[in-house]
Amino acid sequence: MTEQEGSVSLMGSGFPKLDGTNYHMWSMRMTDVLQREGLWDWTIGDEEIVKRPDSTILVLPREYQTALDRYQAQRSRIQKAVGTLRLGMTDAIALSYYNEVWITPGKIWKDVQSNYETVVGYDANHLQKELYECNLEECRTVLEYINKICKLRDKLVISGNTPTYAQMIFHLFEGLPKTPEWKTWIMVT
Repeated sequence: MTEQEGSVSLMGSGFPKLDGTNYHMWSMRMTDVLQREGLWDWTIGDEEIVKRPDSTILVLPREYQTALDRYQAQRSRIQKAVGTLRLGMTDAIALSYYNEVWITPGKIWKDVQSNYETVVGYDANHLQKELYECNLEECRTVLEYINKICKLRDKLVISGNTPTYAQMIFHLFEGLPKTPEWKTWIMVT
């Protein structure tokens, strides 16, 4: 897998890029990177963004220069956070965050969260429902039944909702027919 397709190495941390299906894992790893670099407060909006100083308001040159230096240092850190977020996305997703609206990491983070956390959550809920409704009678063989359950489990893992061992056992037994004749049915089919 190339870096453009699905993985990223940011400041020594390698993890999959945001591709629309892996929001939970991506947000956890991206949070780690941004916190390590001291950029997290910009992302969640805890830092006040300083406006560019106006030389006509600040009369003293030294006062203006101090304010300008603070502004430029802050802009540099904000741009670093924005760039880090976009580098952690696939090209298709990052393209939508390259215009003047997305100048703060906080706006990008909130938009990504609202767009992808919900999508992954809906997908996980659908997969949970599909796992619950999976039954042996709809599958032709026991092997197909077990394979279907395993595929659903793998999809849930990808969506960040890994079922426990106990849950898997529950679903496996829940999908078995309720009558004792099912043992004969399996042998015949």
